[in-house]
Amino acid sequence: MTNTPINPLHQSDKPKILLIGLGGVGIIVALALETASKSNVTCLVRSNYHQITQHGYQINSINRGILHNWKPSNIINNINSAKDFGPFDYIIISTKNIPDSNSKSHDLLPFIDTNSSQNNSIINQNTTIILMQNGIDIEKPFFKKFPNNTILSVAALIGSVNNNSVVNHNGADRLIIGYFNNPNLSSDLQFQSAQRFINTYNCEQFPDNAVYDPDTRKTRWEKLLYNATFNVICSILNLDTTRCLISPSNTKLFEDGMNEICKIAKAENIDLNPRFKYQMIYNRLNYNYYTPSMLVDSRNNNLIEIEVILGNAIKIANSLNVNVPTLSVLYELGKMKQFRLKELNGLVQIDDSKPQESPLPPDF
Repeated sequence: MTNTPINPLHQSDKPKILLIGLGGVGIIVALALETASKSNVTCLVRSNYHQITQHGYQINSINRGILHNWKPSNIINNINSAKDFGPFDYIIISTKNIPDSNSKSHDLLPFIDTNSSQNNSIINQNTTIILMQNGIDIEKPFFKKFPNNTILSVAALIGSVNNNSVVNHNGADRLIIGYFNNPNLSSDLQFQSAQRFINTYNCEQFPDNAVYDPDTRKTRWEKLLYNATFNVICSILNLDTTRCLISPSNTKLFEDGMNEICKIAKAENIDLNPRFKYQMIYNRLNYNYYTPSMLVDSRNNNLIEIEVILGNAIKIANSLNVNVPTLSVLYELGKMKQFRLKELNGLVQIDDSKPQESPLPPDF
């Protein structure tokens, strides 16, 4: 299969795109789509909705300049309002992926009722779902719910943070896009959907910001080299990357965790370049006192993506009989961290005036 771009879309062929989740990454993606002017974009904003509709975003971008009061073309605050702008050709989900919470990513979208003669005005079988989220095996609940839809994988390399509608975009701006293989659909159909979105995203000023990914599984394992180590460890310890690396512990914990990710991928016949480990460690030293996204979340008392990043990876390791002691310890510590965050958010109620039942058996 050759990576041949599709001819530019005509004005009448502009795809309708729904973007769910306007954090630091989502806002830059929305801005890129609006700048390219090849699609009709609707953004679902679940927090600060009234502030955004009135005042927009302040965007300070390393490559797109400074924008005051920037707003997407269409802004909604609930999924039902999307009916006024659909049905959509693409639905991008760029929210945090936290299946151990009350809000699961695949539950953001309504079911497609193939037995109903009434058209779903948000999503249908021609809609492509784009998962712009962290983790491994994140496509499985979507394929279960939408078995006849194309689902794309996006590794977003965008160094951007949204803090109360002020967006500081200081790093890379690149999307690596491929498809999670759906055996119910032809490979050509899924490839064409990925290429159409790439063409829609890129523009004359930024012709290569979105590129095709022929091996999404490998790309997700490569991204886990960072997320399963730096993201998790920094969050657990409440330390930025530089402080972790210059501490007496130095790089050992990070290297051990990365080696175990490589072992799991190898068991799936995927070889990860060992140089990636050292490049990531060296690059983190160059990013002075960088705060990974999971550390930002935990410092703001938001839930963290421990299950899709470490939980799923360990499930795969167990199914392949791969021993991952370092990742297992990090996972257990991460679950404790998540438990505390759930308590702070009122998702877990603890009455510390009463003794708790011992987890040990009575005859211990």
